[in-house]
Parts: sequence; C-alpha cells; structure tokens
Amino acid sequence: KERKLIASLAEKEKQLDSRESAIKEEEKKLQALKGEIVTKIDTLKGLEGRLSGMLDTVKSAEDKRLRDLATVFEATAPAQAGPMLEKMDKKLAAGIIMNMKSKKAGAVWGHIGAQRAAEIAKEITTTPGSKSEPAN
Repeated sequence: KERKLIASLAEKEKQLDSRESAIKEEEKKLQALKGEIVTKIDTLKGLEGRLSGMLDTVKSAEDKRLRDLATVFEATAPAQAGPMLEKMDKKLAAGIIMNMKSKKAGAVWGHIGAQRAAEIAKEITTTPGSKSEPAN
C-alpha cells in the first residue's frame, strides 16, 4: 500500500508541476498582452491629444470666420443683411448673429421673417457652446 501511495503522490506531484508550468506560461502570455494593451492605450492617448489640438485649431478658425462674417454683416444695411441671413443655413446665420454687436444684430432681426427668426433663435439656444447674447 505504501508503494501505491508513494506512486500516487509522485503522480500528483507530477500533475501539479505540469499545471504550475502551464499557469506560468499563461502568466507570461498575460503579461505580454498587458504590455501590448498599455502600449496601445498610450498610443491612443497621444492620438487623442493630437486630435484635440486639431479640433481646437479648426474651432478657432471657424470662430474667426464667423467673427469676420459678422463684421461684414454689421457694415451691411439691415434691410439687406436680414434677407441674406434669412436665406442662409440657420446654423451659419445664428453664428453670424451671435458674433454681431447687439445693436446691429437687433436691427437685422427686424428684417428677418418671423418664422425664420424663430428657427435661427432656436438654433442659437440649442447650439452647444454658443454665446448667450450677442457681442456689444
């Protein structure tokens, strides 16, 4: 019986050694995968930073374009500027109006049809990041 017990224990030890070896191999694979994931996360963070910078640049350029257009519309007679804004895309019209001085914007509002003015006003109030009132 002792020999059987010793043989059985030896067999169990062999199985345990085999399992331990397999677990160690899996740990190595997991560590390698972890390293790859960390590297990819770092790469994605770098890309995110670059994209964020590019988006800021695009946003700045768009803001400048709207300010420049607003200046042009401020110099245009309200009777002419109103109908032009009325025919524009409501998002663009809203951006221009929000960048105009309040007195000029108010004068132009009087020359925009009520329905279109309501649509533009709705765009102004629902656009994320839009200013709450025209420039002074």
